[in-house]
Amino acid sequence: MPMASKLSPKLIICLILPSCYLILFHSSFPLLLPQSKTPISPLTSCNLSDGRWILDPSRNPAYDSACPFHRNAWNCLKNQRANMARINSWKWSPHACDLDRLDPVRFLNLMRDRSIGLVGDSLNENFLVALLCVLRLGDAGARKWKRRGAWRGAYFPKFNVTVAYHRAVLLARYEFHCIIEVAGIWKLGLCLMVIRLELDAADRVAYCFSRDLCSQLTMIESLQVLRSYLGVPDTQTLDCMKLREKETADASVVNVSPWYWLSLPLGIFRWQTKQPGFSGQDGVKGIYRVDVDIPADDWANISDFYDVLVFNTGHWWGPDKFPEETPLVFFKDGQPIHPPLDLTGGLKVVVKNMVSHIEKAFPKKTLKFWRLQSPRHFHGGDWNKNGSCLFDNPLEESELDLWFDPANSGTNREARMVNAVIAEALKGTSIIALELSRLSEWRADGHPAVWLGKKDAVAVWGQDCMHWCLPGVPDTWVDILAQLITYNFTPL
Repeated sequence: MPMASKLSPKLIICLILPSCYLILFHSSFPLLLPQSKTPISPLTSCNLSDGRWILDPSRNPAYDSACPFHRNAWNCLKNQRANMARINSWKWSPHACDLDRLDPVRFLNLMRDRSIGLVGDSLNENFLVALLCVLRLGDAGARKWKRRGAWRGAYFPKFNVTVAYHRAVLLARYEFHCIIEVAGIWKLGLCLMVIRLELDAADRVAYCFSRDLCSQLTMIESLQVLRSYLGVPDTQTLDCMKLREKETADASVVNVSPWYWLSLPLGIFRWQTKQPGFSGQDGVKGIYRVDVDIPADDWANISDFYDVLVFNTGHWWGPDKFPEETPLVFFKDGQPIHPPLDLTGGLKVVVKNMVSHIEKAFPKKTLKFWRLQSPRHFHGGDWNKNGSCLFDNPLEESELDLWFDPANSGTNREARMVNAVIAEALKGTSIIALELSRLSEWRADGHPAVWLGKKDAVAVWGQDCMHWCLPGVPDTWVDILAQLITYNFTPL
């Protein structure tokens, strides 16, 4: 038999000591390990949104002003916004883990044959543009895509990936109803487009034009629509006898002398008894009916298309969007909710119902996020009261509560108020809260402000201290979203 080889004590020590050292080293300094290799999910302790901004002069934006998916008002490089180099030198650094910059080729390969959808208001569109501009670096053949009710998007043919945005500012379906006086009785009617006719002394149509409630028609187009409705060919003169004959047969045409109001399309015009508290004498011109249990048409039929979805709503839930003369009125199961809800109450009911719809209508395999509110940074007043955001640096941590805590009743307090409503609605669901609010609160320096790329835009709309410059803060949102998707998906 061959003799067993013997190991000398010196050799044993040489083999054991390095192993012990390695074990001791890795157990004593766990934060030296690459934390980004640990899968991140809603159940882990790592919070990518808990961190701080670090100035890194060597950091450059991933894309430039030439990205074909830019929206002009947010293209701050093209619009020559001051301080853009510094704005894009800030790096978000989570306390407990690494945040990698999105690698477009790797990410698109992961998402091969899949689709990503964003649904909500213009801040999700802001988010989308950042995502498209970064991903385009991985597929120069990316082209614009607008199907299935999408407002805008892109298709990446190299990987068969679609990324798109569906505009649905309240998420729930809503439509405008105007109030018209007929024989002294106030009624509510669905006004998709209104044409006004003025009669001259000869009882002929002098002109007609759009009221611009929903559709926009020129005078000529309006006249063509009217001719079509009355059955009058272009070769004949329009006269009001035709309109009066139609009036007797169709209740949609209402004579309020000396004006005729014609609401189109006539096939879906409907009268309703006025709702209490909504009448012309109260200064109310009409209402926006919100069906809290029905998703907006723009995203009602996408449940079988997207593999990843990011929802949001928030910025339209304020009196500046729906003032007292055209308020929101909430309906459920086709009937007005009583007692009537204020904006906060309506938000709670809509979010609760939309969350319920998402849980029921979308497959379990669909990865679903709800992006929390993007904070505004109006200083010295709201957008319509000379509010400004001409900042050169992020806010200090000590300033954040002064700006955003609802208890301080500041101009920008609504973000945390909306987030509280959303957090409550998401409890116990499969929808992941995409918390980007806190890291964005610091960045008062990141908005387009007065650099909007259009003459007189500031005079008309005020400074933009709500949307974000691109490239800019939403690129960090993209990195966080990509990392969360990466750790929840495996390649097909």
